[in-house]
Amino acid sequence: MKKIFQYITRALAILVLASGCEGTLSDKEGGSTEGETPSEYWWHFSVNNAEGSPSLGVFLRDFDGSLTNSEIRIDAASGASFEIKTGHPLTTGAKIYAYSPYHAETKDHKAVRMHIPEEQTAGETAMPRAAVPLTLNNPRPDSTFAIQLVDLASVLSLKVLSTQDTDESITSVSFTSGTPLAGSFSFNIKGVDINQAATLAVSGYASKTVTLFADARVGTNPDSARELPMIVAPGSYTGT
Repeated sequence: MKKIFQYITRALAILVLASGCEGTLSDKEGGSTEGETPSEYWWHFSVNNAEGSPSLGVFLRDFDGSLTNSEIRIDAASGASFEIKTGHPLTTGAKIYAYSPYHAETKDHKAVRMHIPEEQTAGETAMPRAAVPLTLNNPRPDSTFAIQLVDLASVLSLKVLSTQDTDESITSVSFTSGTPLAGSFSFNIKGVDINQAATLAVSGYASKTVTLFADARVGTNPDSARELPMIVAPGSYTGT
């Protein structure tokens, strides 16, 4: 009986020793507690040129367990930033691709679905943007990484003037061009190079007319008239 009791005692000691090696959840900064291996990592990002972007689509690639087209909400109150969580540390060379606004039907970062609406509301239409791919060098969970977004569209600044209809309400303004300037298109965000204009070219839109709905008044001169921003595809246009 004495030998059996010693055997059980040793077994319990081994069990206790093994359980002491289990990892614990990390804190929100990606650190660990009591020197143990963390099982959660938080990564912080700041976003440049994110105004008017309530959400981003984000791809994390080139490491195990990648997130595919995740919707990330932009926190404007904290200066256009966001954070993501992974169950493992990111490795040096991991790449992050981002675009705005988020599109749920996008399946691949080589063909992001985007849209310049044919009907727009002044001040509410989001400018389509893509990020210069971010390559992480020596990534640490307590660091903040900056993502740079570039515009994939242009803005026409419209003013409505009249010497007879002064102070009349403007309900909508339509611009019709000879070439397409709005509609749906796909874009390869993996190939973005801010120094090469060809990588920023978009195509696929078909509408030649954009209508802007606005709450404004007719001005008597350029100084008194309100600017009405209309988002269109990049290019040079003549129209009515």
